[in-house]
Amino acid sequence: MFRIVLFTLVLIIGLNVSAEEMAVKPLVAVVDIQKIVEESKAAKKISEKVKDKREQYQKEVTDEEESLRKQDKDLLKQKEVLSDKAFEQKAKDFRNRVVEAQKMVQARRSLLEKAYAESMEKIRDKTVAIIESIAKKRGFVAALPKSQVLFAVEGSDISDEVLEKLNDELPSVKVSIKD
Repeated sequence: MFRIVLFTLVLIIGLNVSAEEMAVKPLVAVVDIQKIVEESKAAKKISEKVKDKREQYQKEVTDEEESLRKQDKDLLKQKEVLSDKAFEQKAKDFRNRVVEAQKMVQARRSLLEKAYAESMEKIRDKTVAIIESIAKKRGFVAALPKSQVLFAVEGSDISDEVLEKLNDELPSVKVSIKD
């Protein structure tokens, strides 16, 4: 009988552990990269700068298209009064101008894409460094993108903490668009 009471007493004392001590500490951090990229101050500023430059380029392209339409109409009107050789030369010059305009549009699109990618890469690099810092500080052994995780225990998602630190440490990124 004494053994049963002693065993029960040891069991009760042993179970008198706080809920915090019994809580499972997650080993793997989960990070919503998409959320961080969409909601970070720097990413929003990058998108805004690229959008503004794209609109400026679009206006220039629209102006060039209008100029080309006018030149095309003028060329058609001149067909009757120009010699065949002179008309062919003007038509060739017009086609060259169209090709140059197309090249300009493609070059500008590439510039914007490159500038956007380079700027976003700076955000990704900083985000990875922040994730690593927070994960080490909190004792995680790994960090996984939330999109790759089906289930995670409470306390393993560090996305908000990463976003807050990213906004503090990298509020903006210079977008270099070399015209």
